[in-house]
Amino acid sequence: MKTKFGLLVFIYLLTTLSCYGQGFSFQQYYSAEDYGAHVQNWAAQKDSLGYMHFGNGNGLLTFDGLHWTYTHIGETGKGHFILPVRQDSIFALGLSDFGYIRPDSIFTIQFQSLSKSFYRPDEQIPSSHEAFQWNEKIYFRHSYGINVYDGQKLNRFPSNFGMFGNSMLVGDSVLIGSDKGILSFNLNKEELRLVKGGDIFAGDYVWFAEKFPGEKVIFGGFENLLVLFNGDSFEPFETEADSYFQEHRVYDFQVINDSLYAVATLYGGVVFLDESGGVIKILTERNGLETNQVYDLYLDDENILWLSLQKGIQKVLMDGNFTLYNEGQGLNDIVTSMAQTEDGIWVQTGFGLIRSELMEPEKTLHFIEVDFDESINELFNWNGRNYGLGFSGLYLLEGEQPSKIDIVPGGVRVKKLNPYSIFTIYNQNQLVHYDGVNINTNPIPEVERVSDAALVGDSLFVLNREEGVFLISNGEKKHIPLENNSNAETFYNTIGFLNGELFIAIEGKNNLTSLYKYHPQEDRFVPQHFLSNFPDVNSGQVFNFKQCQDDEIWMNANLKLLRFYEENNQWKVDDSYRLIKGNNSDETVFTISCSSNGVYFGGTMGLVYIEDTKRSYKSTFQTNINRIYTNRDSLIYGGFGDPKENYILPYKNNELRFQYAAASYINPERNLYQVMLEGFDSDWNNWTSETQIDYTNIPEGIYTFKVRSRNAYDVAGMPASFSFEILPPWYRTWWAYLLYTIFIVGILYTAYKVRVNQLLRVERIRNHIASDLHDEVSATLSSISYFAQAIESDKMKGDKSRFLKLISNSAGDAKEKITDIVWAINPEHDDWTGFLSKCRRYASDLFESKGINYSLKIDEYIPGKLDMQLRQHLWLIYKEMITNAARHSEARQVDVIMKYEDGLFKLVVQDDGKGMDVDGIRKGNGLVNINKRADQIGADINLKTSEGFGTRWKISLNPRES
Repeated sequence: MKTKFGLLVFIYLLTTLSCYGQGFSFQQYYSAEDYGAHVQNWAAQKDSLGYMHFGNGNGLLTFDGLHWTYTHIGETGKGHFILPVRQDSIFALGLSDFGYIRPDSIFTIQFQSLSKSFYRPDEQIPSSHEAFQWNEKIYFRHSYGINVYDGQKLNRFPSNFGMFGNSMLVGDSVLIGSDKGILSFNLNKEELRLVKGGDIFAGDYVWFAEKFPGEKVIFGGFENLLVLFNGDSFEPFETEADSYFQEHRVYDFQVINDSLYAVATLYGGVVFLDESGGVIKILTERNGLETNQVYDLYLDDENILWLSLQKGIQKVLMDGNFTLYNEGQGLNDIVTSMAQTEDGIWVQTGFGLIRSELMEPEKTLHFIEVDFDESINELFNWNGRNYGLGFSGLYLLEGEQPSKIDIVPGGVRVKKLNPYSIFTIYNQNQLVHYDGVNINTNPIPEVERVSDAALVGDSLFVLNREEGVFLISNGEKKHIPLENNSNAETFYNTIGFLNGELFIAIEGKNNLTSLYKYHPQEDRFVPQHFLSNFPDVNSGQVFNFKQCQDDEIWMNANLKLLRFYEENNQWKVDDSYRLIKGNNSDETVFTISCSSNGVYFGGTMGLVYIEDTKRSYKSTFQTNINRIYTNRDSLIYGGFGDPKENYILPYKNNELRFQYAAASYINPERNLYQVMLEGFDSDWNNWTSETQIDYTNIPEGIYTFKVRSRNAYDVAGMPASFSFEILPPWYRTWWAYLLYTIFIVGILYTAYKVRVNQLLRVERIRNHIASDLHDEVSATLSSISYFAQAIESDKMKGDKSRFLKLISNSAGDAKEKITDIVWAINPEHDDWTGFLSKCRRYASDLFESKGINYSLKIDEYIPGKLDMQLRQHLWLIYKEMITNAARHSEARQVDVIMKYEDGLFKLVVQDDGKGMDVDGIRKGNGLVNINKRADQIGADINLKTSEGFGTRWKISLNPRES
């Protein structure tokens, strides 16, 4: 038993206490730090999207279930009243300003003033406090009259009856409190009159006017606390709280249902009354309310009562089926066991024993610690009285302190089928029976570390958490195996009865059967596939179970609190209890206790009572997409209003973050969501409590983001969707593909042209080589042929050696020309260095062989590429000039200059020979060839010569353009 208690304490230390509710019912408080605006709040309303709006000291405060935002109203920013008209238009009233809220370009909330359009700058704009819609018109009630807005103009109706108090729309009239009494403003005639009998409020101030069951209106004032008006007469609504109201001042009223009303007070919290005026409960700072100053009450469609407070906002779940006791009532620890009677509730926590007492005037339970040092393992109710069983014995829980029953030893309570009149305890090696007066002890074999036990007839089943179940019968002990269970890591949680048969609940790895039923014939526990019929809740763990009625079984299984109920001879499951236990391993239910009217659950959340387990939830709610960001930080959709067209996004914005929330505020933290990006995801994602999802690298295309939700009652909300289109990147657009086509065609055409040019160039080279061979070599070879024919001819007489010498000279000349042609077309010589070296060598060899003095001024480097055509023509020009100077000029000195200057290649060949007769040699091949080749390479050529004064050749060209 010490091991079990130590485990509970250890779990407690590892678990964060639930802070969701604080008393009267499930509640939640939002401070100014939580919502990031002014501390004071004056009014609350829900719009068609399900967003909650509050009139706040800073303006309009909006809560979408995920984000809090506020919108400044006018210059002062203070918000008094909110009137939702349609999804994309909400009227907001503030201090010296009124207007409406509409979505901006990215569908976030934006305030647009109306008052400044109808009041001159020098006029004081009255502070409107209430608004009503009737026949497409909006009626604004302020302290000194009524303004009527028809969508185009504003008509003003000042008060002739003094200052106005609060008002209420009833039929075609607005009932208004005033200094003179209750007024009626007829909406058809747009005129004010004093209501008969309404003068009872003359000199009083009407703090509220609200609808009341039976087509009545209830007014609340300083002196006239609560007054009912049935359309003809006024009568006081007397209550048990009248003196309380007189002291704490009534301020607002809200009908919860036909038999439950809530009254807000300015200094005393919220009073809950029944239909006869009886006080049911009072919610104050002592039992969970944050402050006793309550300015407004608003009941939404989920039966949640929203409280606008002097400091903050509080909500109270007005579901009469649920009551939560925790910190607000002094119950600050995890509840491990509990027992209750009409006299009160006793609770065992991880650190001690706590009992309840009634708090007055609140009429709610409050829990106080009991000064008790003994260790209690289990609390239970037996024969209408509360007991506690510990290591040292049995205790009766009555009055303010437990009283020990000395004759009964401590141990483990043995479960039996109810009802039973004899209480039984397993205590080490004995079985103890107690009938309320006497005990009877039977010795039995001992089983170590027993954590639970059950008695079936004379057979005792005891449970060891690690070792399993042992049967003690007829003085013998034996182990009862589990059928088809070889899991070494099985833990035995509890033993008990379901439908009159014995069951054990276990947990273990990879063990999908977690509930076993005892079969006496086989003397073993066999798998009971109780959960296998419910795949959504099937798992390897059942922590505990309890049957409160024949057709109702409760289980803490699969991290859920489950209610199984029989309907039409079939068992069904209800897992809509996330309000008590969420899908979280840190939250659990340690004890389930049945009462005559409901069920108690004790665990990490405190103590929860459900009065009617067959409750129904009728409200519907919307799932909203609240924010959409591109690249995680750029907001493109703010969630307010309804986009009519698809969003078209450039490809650079193909990373999207979607934030979403269900407009169910029962417990937003326990809402679950499924999402799917249609066109990207193949199916819905798993259910999760996450309220945002990121999508990255979305390809171009048309998509629809979908989200659906389930609230804390496991009720499905209306789904939401958002359609958008991702444009392709620029390089995958139609015009890009057109450019690609043009580019590829251009490349193919260019390649074709290059290939054609290459072929033409090759053809030109071939023609050029053929021309050179024809021009340079053909004549020489022809001469050789003629000389050979002359030698062979019989007609040629005399010495023929002269022809042999001519043949030899011609053959040498032909060889030299062919060598020049081969050198010129060899690509290995496509550089200036080799060309300059060849020019230098040729000139020096020729001039030295002729004994001619010479000077060579040839650069070592000339930039640019020396292609074949330029090299061949330049070489032959140079060679012709040098040959003429050496062989024909009769010069004593020849100067050769070859340099690169000012981007030009320059060649100068100058001799001091006899010169030449230009006119006489123009028809010669040498001069013609030089000029012809100079034209082909784009060179400028200049010749200066005269007889007796030598010859000077000058040629210049741009080697990069040749």
